[in-house]
Amino acid sequence: MSAGRGVAADLAEVAAAGRAMEQAADRVDRIDLVPELPAVAEALPGSRAAQAVETLLSAWTCGFDRWALAARRHAQALQTGAVDYAATEAEVRRALGPRTPPPPTPGSPARQGPR
Repeated sequence: MSAGRGVAADLAEVAAAGRAMEQAADRVDRIDLVPELPAVAEALPGSRAAQAVETLLSAWTCGFDRWALAARRHAQALQTGAVDYAATEAEVRRALGPRTPPPPTPGSPARQGPR
């Protein structure tokens, strides 16, 4: 942010962050931390460990799914935000038109270069 100039956003970085978040969600979807846990339940039938395996499998699966969903929503928000911001900036530039000095007011001497 620059004094008097407002806030500047690097839209390419915002969009890139959205893509990176989407990739992270894809990676989380592929994580399989629990292939060996069912073997614990089979090896110790009826034990507390066997009961805990089901709870742990469910918690991990739900936790990863929720995180990936939240990451995808965040990714979409970043990417949409970058597009919307760029569109708004373009619209503002179009609405304001080119930057030209205002014409002299009637009755005032026109400036004629440096004095």
